[in-house]
Amino acid sequence: MTKKEVATIKSADKITALLAEVGLDMSDELAEFANESVVTVPQVKIDHSRTGNHKLFWEFGKSYLEEESQKKDVEGNSFDGVVFAYQNIRALFNEGETMPVCAAIEGKISSNIKKPLSSNCLDCEHNVIGGECKPKVRLWIITELDGAFVPVVFNIPTTSIKKWSGKNGHVRKLLRSKVPPIAALTQFGLEAISDGAFMYAEVTFDTDLRVLPPKEMLMAAKIARDEFEKFMSELSNRDFDVKEEPSDEEFKKQMHRKAMDLKKDYQPTADDMGAF
Repeated sequence: MTKKEVATIKSADKITALLAEVGLDMSDELAEFANESVVTVPQVKIDHSRTGNHKLFWEFGKSYLEEESQKKDVEGNSFDGVVFAYQNIRALFNEGETMPVCAAIEGKISSNIKKPLSSNCLDCEHNVIGGECKPKVRLWIITELDGAFVPVVFNIPTTSIKKWSGKNGHVRKLLRSKVPPIAALTQFGLEAISDGAFMYAEVTFDTDLRVLPPKEMLMAAKIARDEFEKFMSELSNRDFDVKEEPSDEEFKKQMHRKAMDLKKDYQPTADDMGAF
């Protein structure tokens, strides 16, 4: 344990003791405060490497703790979990800004966007393949983290959408197998993709239907689906982290080619948009 970690523990112990002196319980106070916002939910992020050594990591959001405590590598660069909900999302950013000018969930404007560019995505001039309005898929997952089953968010980038919900993507395979995604223990990982001299990562999905998710994980998924419903109508800059993907011109060209392939291969259906 590092000196910083020891100092953090000692500080927490002092706060716990101080609250106890005035009749307050640290656990109760944190539990109530944690329900205030979805930003307390850890996110899965991708660290793209130009050498092909791509990594998955957990991001816990900014805090007053040391920088190292806000991020943690995903052990083995893969993790298992059940998807209790997923959403097709998209957003448009002005250059240099961290919050989107406009954003939508399943074609409907996000509830925290006050001045949208259009009343809906269908009629919006920015809703074009390869345009500046970036599509993603937001997965809500229950996984085991630090010995507990917890909800996490994984925003699947444009280049990986095909592997999630394309013609032969993970969702379609599960539905053909008569298995809802919440009942499948899915393994999430990364595949290194090389396009000439350019390298990036795509998200991979796999499952062995002979291995069932733990009952406790499914119970946590059921509870989380109800508790997080109110947060699913909003988007934030954490859902569209501009640092998550390389931004040079060659990557943009690759994103456009992937988007064009996606358009040829995939059209949304009722199966893709429905709840599990």
